[in-house]
Amino acid sequence: MRNLFTLALVLISTLAFAQKQQYQLNNWRPYDKTGLSMFEAPKDTATTFENVKVRIGGAFALQYQALDHENNADPVLNTNGVNTNQLANLGNNFNLATANLDIDVALYDGVNLHLRTYLSSRHHPEPYVKGGYIQIDKLDFISKGFMAETMKNLTIKIGHMENNYGDAHFRRSDNALAIYNPFVGNYIMDAFTTEVGAEVYYQRSTG
Repeated sequence: MRNLFTLALVLISTLAFAQKQQYQLNNWRPYDKTGLSMFEAPKDTATTFENVKVRIGGAFALQYQALDHENNADPVLNTNGVNTNQLANLGNNFNLATANLDIDVALYDGVNLHLRTYLSSRHHPEPYVKGGYIQIDKLDFISKGFMAETMKNLTIKIGHMENNYGDAHFRRSDNALAIYNPFVGNYIMDAFTTEVGAEVYYQRSTG
């Protein structure tokens, strides 16, 4: 049994290493620390595409919350003798654990697909699809070299996805994917939303 367990660990480690070495999608923002402070996905006409490849990954976060509050307001008693200025008692405990499931697919040379499912999220212990999109960096699926000069600088994203609303969009924690943001819970006013739409990026500085 011990030998079997050791073999399983070796196989898992080998698989993880192989995925890191072979399943890096082109023009993609990494989910690890190398994606920190990165905004739009990098644009490069170089490609490593050989055939359809699927990369399955995820994220998990468990947060401990310990908050306290107080005020100096004068007591105001209602008809039941309850102080309406008394703040509610706050307890310390673990929040609901959050988890993401990511499926990234290299569909064609210059065409990638991303799908993110929240396995558990705030107020939602049940899984649901957060959103997904197709990212197009080449139009070779139409015809080899089609609009190649234009696509050297263009990236097209189409899907039901989180809208790009500026810097906070790239720096916020996305449920369990918290490595992009050191502040628990993001900003007080968090503009997160998902909508059906398309985005077109033009990047002059490539590579």
